Amino acid sequence: MSVMKRGSKFLSLSLAIAFALVLGLDANAATQWTRVSGPDRYKTSVQAAKYVDGSAVVFANGTKFQDALSAINICNSKNAKLVLVKGNENLSDYITSNQFKEVYIVGGVSSVSQALEDSVKLDGVDVIRLAGSNRYDTNLKTLEESGYKEVGVASGEIFADALSSSRFLKEKNAGLLLAGKNGTAKTDGYDVKYAFGGKSSVNVSADTVFAGKDRFDTSLKIAEASESSNIVFVNGYEFADALSAVNIANSKSADVVLISPKNLDRNHNLSLKAEEIFVVGGVDSVPQATVDNAVKGVTTSDNTSTDVVTPIDNTDSVVRAYKDFSVVKKANKYYLKNNSSGEIILKDASNKGAVKEGYTKFVINQDGSIKLGWFKDGGKYYYGTAQNGLARGFFREKGKIYYLDPDEYYMYAGGARSTGEGCYWFEYNGSIFNGYKPAGYDRHKVWWYMPSEAEMTNRWLYSGDLKAKFKGQDVANYAAARQGLPFKWFGYDLNNKSGVYCCGTTYSAFKENGIRIPGPQDVNIREEGGYRLVRAQYQMAPKFGGRYIKKDWNKYEPADILFTNKKKDGFNHVGLYMGKNGGRPMVVHATLKGGLNVEPHAVMYERPYYDRDYAVRYAR
Repeated sequence: MSVMKRGSKFLSLSLAIAFALVLGLDANAATQWTRVSGPDRYKTSVQAAKYVDGSAVVFANGTKFQDALSAINICNSKNAKLVLVKGNENLSDYITSNQFKEVYIVGGVSSVSQALEDSVKLDGVDVIRLAGSNRYDTNLKTLEESGYKEVGVASGEIFADALSSSRFLKEKNAGLLLAGKNGTAKTDGYDVKYAFGGKSSVNVSADTVFAGKDRFDTSLKIAEASESSNIVFVNGYEFADALSAVNIANSKSADVVLISPKNLDRNHNLSLKAEEIFVVGGVDSVPQATVDNAVKGVTTSDNTSTDVVTPIDNTDSVVRAYKDFSVVKKANKYYLKNNSSGEIILKDASNKGAVKEGYTKFVINQDGSIKLGWFKDGGKYYYGTAQNGLARGFFREKGKIYYLDPDEYYMYAGGARSTGEGCYWFEYNGSIFNGYKPAGYDRHKVWWYMPSEAEMTNRWLYSGDLKAKFKGQDVANYAAARQGLPFKWFGYDLNNKSGVYCCGTTYSAFKENGIRIPGPQDVNIREEGGYRLVRAQYQMAPKFGGRYIKKDWNKYEPADILFTNKKKDGFNHVGLYMGKNGGRPMVVHATLKGGLNVEPHAVMYERPYYDRDYAVRYAR
């Protein structure tokens, strides 16, 4: 896309005003904006990549930002889509369906596996891996491949300044060179035109330096100097969704702007000049109110906060230190101290009262004090601690055992739920129950045990692919929360109270969690006595990103799909694995008599049925 100069931007704006006056519309600026997001960072990047009209794609690991930053050079020079990956997917279908001719992989095999590379080596497709011994050598390889001789330098230790520079660099036909921890970079053979960030992050000589008081100020300085015609707003603290904005920046001639409620006036001034405005990331990443204020203008006379920021002095007791903040005790209250500024972190529009590092999350009050003990928010209960933030996993208090979601932190209550390794019955007050409870539409009784001390250590929370495990737990619990629905042939919507059948349950539970598995649009579900979809969910699994898991109750994870057969080569029934209870594997499934219920796996096979040697684990 050609770059629109300032003069042409103002001419277009004048014409727009003229037409707007005739039509009676608001002529000031683009007052609407488009959000581009998916259920996770990977699907967000796929959605954003759809905006790029090109035959090249770049894959980079989505759990680390460094290689994805270097991928900007390939995206800018080759008009390539940027797609973030877990690093071990089979992407042959994605390559084929998009008819790519060039595939770039940025990063070594520890970031993007050889198996993924092999999956994209198809006829007529050129595959190039750009990888060095570290992030900086990899960056140099992308510069060499792109052919840039003029460069802009940004830190390779943080993502913010480099991402903000992406559209500006394309506009200037310059590459992105990453600087190391001490701010220096290997500039030999390159003409350094620009530096993005202060001396502490970029310590090189450059013709033009963009350095603000913080990452948001730097981002705005770059955008204000750009000739781009549009804007894409992103979260300035978390890179996961923000990196995907490169696709919008290139396809829509959009400046990447790190949005902050402290800069609403300047964000609004940019919005006034934009023809299109985009947001990359969901509402948790980029709040709707913040964007609305930036696009439509702030309602207050200035951006001065009425909150009092209290500095932390040396007399305050540090309870626990994290990378970006520390927990401190002051006057019998606990606060979070910003390690860089030394100030208490206050609740504002940018953080909405939540401060997170990894899976550790603190909820703070308006004065910055940490919420402690039980509290209710949005109809759900949470438990805050001073040292570790919101409780996760099993939690014992006053002789009762509770479980708090490992990803969303809310307390489980009101029925059978998977806890990952196990499956337990939770009373409506959240405590785990020991004894008989009714199950299913017919309310037959199932005995429930308490968790073991070994499981109470929360070992489930600290090993393996946590994102995938927790997503599987969400899928299984989505179905379990609807226990009691009647059985209904060909019912495939867990939110329809008229009922579901077995493979409709699995389809709906995954669908409602943003995961596509074989469903009624893929086969005639009335074939084979209604069991055609059961067969499809097994046999078509690889096409939908699923893989076969050898039967082993110690290796199964929540939402692994289990299959039964009346005949050894048949497909008769499916259920979702929930975890163990008292050593018994538990499933959630829909049966003719019991409807949708959670019960021991042995019931699923008591008729008797043949047990397949493999379960299916769909990608998540």
